[in-house]
Amino acid sequence: MNVKNTKLNKKNIIYGLDFGTTSLKISKNELVDAHDFKVIDYLRIRYPEPLTKKVVDFSQFRDFIIRSFNKIDGDVDETALVERKVLVTLPMSYYTSRVVQVSMPISGNRVEHEHKVELISLAREKCKDGVILHTAPLMYKIDGKVIKDPIFRTGSALSMDLFVVSYNEFIYEQFNNIITSLNMQLGKFIAPPFSFINLFLNKAGVKDKEQDIFCIDMGGEVTYAYYISNGLLRNFISLPYGGEIISRDLAYVLKTKLSDAERMKVTYSSINTEIESEDMINKDFNYSLKDINKIVEARYEEIITMIEDEIEVSTIVDNRPKLLLLGKGNPVGADKFLSERWDLELFDVATISSQPEHIYAVGNIHYSQNNEIFLYDASDTKKGLFTRIYRAVEDLF
Repeated sequence: MNVKNTKLNKKNIIYGLDFGTTSLKISKNELVDAHDFKVIDYLRIRYPEPLTKKVVDFSQFRDFIIRSFNKIDGDVDETALVERKVLVTLPMSYYTSRVVQVSMPISGNRVEHEHKVELISLAREKCKDGVILHTAPLMYKIDGKVIKDPIFRTGSALSMDLFVVSYNEFIYEQFNNIITSLNMQLGKFIAPPFSFINLFLNKAGVKDKEQDIFCIDMGGEVTYAYYISNGLLRNFISLPYGGEIISRDLAYVLKTKLSDAERMKVTYSSINTEIESEDMINKDFNYSLKDINKIVEARYEEIITMIEDEIEVSTIVDNRPKLLLLGKGNPVGADKFLSERWDLELFDVATISSQPEHIYAVGNIHYSQNNEIFLYDASDTKKGLFTRIYRAVEDLF
């Protein structure tokens, strides 16, 4: 997708950046009114090497980002000072999450917004394991009774369950410094599940919005697993294993080059060890499909078992969510393998996105609009019509 428009209001151009572990995905977007936007272009560009180390080479990575923006913007005058508006998803598996319970007496016996802010501060004092990216309320109670929205309600004690997502402080600062050095206006660093939730609630049909979603997103070096119920994030883990480790297993066990192992995995493998044929694949690889698939399934089974141990998948499955698979790291047959393993129906990502690999880059823009981070500027453009009814996700960051 590549829409050329020489009459763009630059104040309404916003970029969603998804720093994966093996590649950068960018969506270039134009706000068309206060509630909607259109994607102008997409870009996916691989890094010279995967982001697997805590220390990022500042100069090289900064130059890489500049080259990436030159590709997507093309005809921008490089002598001009360009202050791009960006919303960013950070890479690697250095996310942590937890549910924090906080409470306080209600001064004046009526809940004001300031009480929420004070509870957030109390929750932050309990979370010292990184930079907090999100603090999303799961439940409010006044005097022990569950309340959907406590503002202006009366009582003597207010409590809140918060889902808190944090990120490694050292890596956070590196990316923050790089973005600052590029004169970019950073709206927010957004964790992948919050990017997805906002896109999902804006784009899904009415019935689908009521559906719980259990997502397994496996990239090259990282796997995310998260569970969404009633539009709220309930579980989220990140593991430092993805599709690349399966390729390395193939290379090691079959004693072949990593590039050949990757080709075997992509071209021939699947999670299907029931293949009876021992026929060789072809004259280039002296291995049967059964040999290859056993190796693929063994490692994939190990990663899935880690997820099951970390977030109590059995409890999630009891709620009958739909299963969503994202990322190119999931091997062929993973959808059938997992849907049968957990007896879950698959969610069709095509119903909400025509470009699944850019789902976070675009989802970041949905997050921005739902949380009013970058507002529509009508100074050079005719105001558009109200084109979308959306449901905002409360994130008291």
